[in-house]
Amino acid sequence: MGYTGIRIRGSDITRINVTVNGIPVNDSESHGTFFVNMPDFASSVEDMQVQRGVGTSTNGAGAFGASINIQTQKVRREAYAETDNSYGSFNTWKNNVRFGTGLINGKFAFDGRLSRIKSDGYIDRAFSDLKSMYFSGGYYGDKTTVKFVTFSGQEQTYQAWYAPPEALVYGNE
Repeated sequence: MGYTGIRIRGSDITRINVTVNGIPVNDSESHGTFFVNMPDFASSVEDMQVQRGVGTSTNGAGAFGASINIQTQKVRREAYAETDNSYGSFNTWKNNVRFGTGLINGKFAFDGRLSRIKSDGYIDRAFSDLKSMYFSGGYYGDKTTVKFVTFSGQEQTYQAWYAPPEALVYGNE
């Protein structure tokens, strides 16, 4: 919950080229990808390809450690509405709702997702509050597809990765 790290064959995220639907999402300055800014993005993913090793990139920096190619969900022919709710330790909640029109007149479709992930964390005051959305709309012709995809996330996490203060470990002497 919150910040996540990834390594492939010993290479950190700054050496891994990440794309969503062929568009690079690596930060232009640090070359990293901050998945914390994309909460619950996995709920909108159709498939993911991981290619390990050195590779070239048609966009962005070349990949030294690996390439991760993520494809968002495909069009569904029928209308749908789904919800997914989970509860876990430390008052952790994950709620999302996904919806779509299905194909309208056999040519147009719109899909969306709203998500919230919230946790008190296992360390005092180490909370996470993550919200996100995904929306796509497209024209699906016989030989042509034009699709608009947008997603966004908002995260608020407390710094829980530092060690406890010395006074707490050894007592207030």
